[in-house]
Amino acid sequence: MSAFSELRAEELWSEDRITPEQPFRAKVVAVQPGWGWDTIVLKEIGGDERYCLATFGNPIGDYQILRKEELDAEAMKKNGAIFLDPPVEIARFSWSIGIWRHGRVFGDEDAATKHRKKTGEQGVAPQSATRSESDSEGDHKPQPESEARSR
Repeated sequence: MSAFSELRAEELWSEDRITPEQPFRAKVVAVQPGWGWDTIVLKEIGGDERYCLATFGNPIGDYQILRKEELDAEAMKKNGAIFLDPPVEIARFSWSIGIWRHGRVFGDEDAATKHRKKTGEQGVAPQSATRSESDSEGDHKPQPESEARSR
């Protein structure tokens, strides 16, 4: 029996977490589409106003914790991030722009669910680190609109 088959579906996209491994309860504040993955920007509920970059796609599935002053929203916007105002509760969030689907509503087509099935993992431990300058300046490229429409 795989680790994923033991995981109950309701453990994903619930209780203010995408997966149980998400480091803290949060709301979605932005999505930065990429070619091989998307980064979902989460803002901590209560606490120290930390942010978490949740990266899901092919084959990534991890979390990176940032302090408030480390999040460079302007650089992210230049690289195609779309900020949501007001932030969205994780259980109510869905995203289908580009090649990846995110959210409970997509069931087996959700990127976090696909990652779990593909790797058989329960998840990846969060990392507390500052994104490098190169990460914020170009690794997460937005998908051209024409390719997004063709899929």
